[in-house]
Amino acid sequence: MSSSVASLCAFAVASALGIQVQDSALYGRVARPKFKKVSSAAQHLVFEYPDSKDWRILPGQAQVLAIVAETKNGDASIVLERTALREALTDEDLPTARDSEADTIRENQPNATQLRQQVMKVENRQFIVVQYVRPGINGEEQVVHYAFPIGSAIYRVICSSPVKEFAKYAPIFGHVAASLQVSPGS
Repeated sequence: MSSSVASLCAFAVASALGIQVQDSALYGRVARPKFKKVSSAAQHLVFEYPDSKDWRILPGQAQVLAIVAETKNGDASIVLERTALREALTDEDLPTARDSEADTIRENQPNATQLRQQVMKVENRQFIVVQYVRPGINGEEQVVHYAFPIGSAIYRVICSSPVKEFAKYAPIFGHVAASLQVSPGS
């Protein structure tokens, strides 16, 4: 799938949810802002996050690998998680995994609304995207939850911001998700 088709798909999903995302995709690399690469040999992964004093990266614990937060206004956060699987998922398993991701969100966040899930394929990478709105400390938050089955694990990039700010952060969220790479041996 070309990046322009992916952008149209992402825009269609956002529009269906009533989110105003202009000229940005929910998945894909962007040129601005500038991004900084983070490499973790212990976790066998690489990802990028905004290279700005307004963004901080914090180490995680247990299945949370890292937390990236916009600290100037506290409006956006990105959580990277890894969950081990009993066995690797195949492309045919993704619709079931998609439904399982959505069911887990419903269980853990019973006040979530506007939940939509899909399997996406962009540039030979197949993954799950779940979007929803949830109550937050400062009002409703829009969440985009990416789940990447890689080997015998699922890597999640869970991004959130206030609903009114989502269009501003969507390209950053999409870039961070698209930049996630896991090396062999993880």
